[in-house]
Amino acid sequence: MFKIYNDDNFIINYQDNLEDLVNYFICYYNEHINELLRRFHLDKINKLDIRLFSDKKLLGSVPYKLGDFAGFFNNRGVNCYININGRKGINDIIKAIMHEIVHHIYRFYIEENIEDRITWFDEGLAMNFSLDHEKYNDKDMFICFLNTKILNIKNIPCINHLSHGNNFINDEFNGYDLSYFAVRYLIDSNSEEEFYKIMKSKDKIKNIGVNVLDTAVTFYVDKFNLLYKGMIVK
Repeated sequence: MFKIYNDDNFIINYQDNLEDLVNYFICYYNEHINELLRRFHLDKINKLDIRLFSDKKLLGSVPYKLGDFAGFFNNRGVNCYININGRKGINDIIKAIMHEIVHHIYRFYIEENIEDRITWFDEGLAMNFSLDHEKYNDKDMFICFLNTKILNIKNIPCINHLSHGNNFINDEFNGYDLSYFAVRYLIDSNSEEEFYKIMKSKDKIKNIGVNVLDTAVTFYVDKFNLLYKGMIVK
């Protein structure tokens, strides 16, 4: 059975076993949306159409193995499948929904030439702005991330060549980790105004992507005095 929540920000259609999650999400959204819009240099966005469902049969056919969460965005809002009994906690699920909302805002309010998606920037932006990697704001946690997820990679492609599919996550690297890392570096090394200009320009993003991983590694290795043998960028 579906229920409906409707206010000035969004209309949410959701299956009734997700009601507690919806209540938490509304509070989280209201607490964080103004800061998110500020980072996008926006005063407001149109009312969102959000659909949340726990019955995987409503997804139809999907081109990948289905986990505990699957999110999709479009010009109206976001649709999300949620396994309410899965391994993701409620905070992680809410941030995953926000991840899709960041995709929606970037695509339909900021991004130029939406047919030419730059996967690493789009995903990295969603991970940073949605706070779904918020734990890495802790210095020690971030250094652990660098040592275990980034600095141990030996061979990676140019990040501009990454796209969703078999090569995005493999035995050598995780494309989500690389995307988060590259955009985190751009946020840390630029003013908010400079980063906004990067967001607005596909040419800037592509030019940065040619060597952003090398530049980011050097930046953080120097900043935290880390040991590093070097990665090979193909």
